[in-house]
Amino acid sequence: MDNYTDTSGINNINNINIGKVTGTFGINGEIKVKILTDFPERFFEEKDFILQKENDLPEKIIIDNARYSGKYLIIKLNNFDNIEQSKKIIGALIQIPREKLKPLPDDSYYEFDIIGIHVYDENNNFIGTISEIINTPNNDVYVIKKDKKEIAIPAFKKYILKIDIKNKIMMIKMPEFI
Repeated sequence: MDNYTDTSGINNINNINIGKVTGTFGINGEIKVKILTDFPERFFEEKDFILQKENDLPEKIIIDNARYSGKYLIIKLNNFDNIEQSKKIIGALIQIPREKLKPLPDDSYYEFDIIGIHVYDENNNFIGTISEIINTPNNDVYVIKKDKKEIAIPAFKKYILKIDIKNKIMMIKMPEFI
């Protein structure tokens, strides 16, 4: 099972978070952006994005150029020409419409599609809901929560029998160690 992060969450059902404005860069309106996607090349390939400030309506933005600075991006937005404009969007999310998501290989899913999915065992007993995905160097781990109890299972094919994203259902074989 491969999970891809094209988000740190969904701000609304139609837009997917792919970056977060963490600060300004210089005095000419550039912004520093934390990358929230496994596909950062989209910042260089596309120009039209959505800016979502907290408690505001989303607005369209155009990226004039982008470059890497360590694990961050430095982005110049169209019509952002000074630091004062850039300061106003610190904390805002950069988004894309859901329909612009990159297609994934078979048996691969976006993390935001897995979070909140209902989990059942092979006897159709409700186990809980996936509340978190822990990314480890070797594999992802699904945290399943029911009431106040949590269990963690590795995202291996031998345990994950079926994932139905449309109906938000996952069937698992309960690992022996649980």
